[in-house]
Amino acid sequence: NASINSLVVGQETDRFFRVLKSMFVTNKQKKVLVDLIDEFCAYYAPHNCHEVFYYYDHTAISTDSTRLKSLADIVSERLRSNGWVVFPRFIGQQPRHDTRYRMWEAVLKESDPRFKPIRFNRDNSKNLLTSMQLAGVRIGKNGFEKDKRSEANKLIPQEDATHLSDAMDTLYIGKFQHQYGYTTAYHGLIIV
Repeated sequence: NASINSLVVGQETDRFFRVLKSMFVTNKQKKVLVDLIDEFCAYYAPHNCHEVFYYYDHTAISTDSTRLKSLADIVSERLRSNGWVVFPRFIGQQPRHDTRYRMWEAVLKESDPRFKPIRFNRDNSKNLLTSMQLAGVRIGKNGFEKDKRSEANKLIPQEDATHLSDAMDTLYIGKFQHQYGYTTAYHGLIIV
């Protein structure tokens, strides 16, 4: 997004998918995507393992007249230049909002054994949790939709708008797409 770049870090354990940290930079800070990647690398530099599975969707693969490289290429190259081993994972087109809504309902209620329960590091994911809690739902032409009007509202800090919740969608869907039975470019996660 032009106003904010964000990422969410997670790690699977036997019982849970743990959300370890959310991070962002904004254009108000005069920072860009490579600054965010550098901050991620600096934060995790003390860790022994410098390998990352980078999940991204269709919004990260386009280019335009302002840049010849895709956002996915920029992120991967910046991670590598910081000494990380990168395993890029393209998830394809994001599922529709109503599908993601039903997915999160099942994940957060822990009502469907097909979905790995999730746990958040509250101290390191405050903005993500705010973003998820403030992500309203409205009825659109395709049924339930995430209410993304907060992204255009100048009174709402962009780190509290739906951007971080979108990053969380991409991470969780990317991590578990094979377990949940979808591997095509466009798909539904939940069959009702």
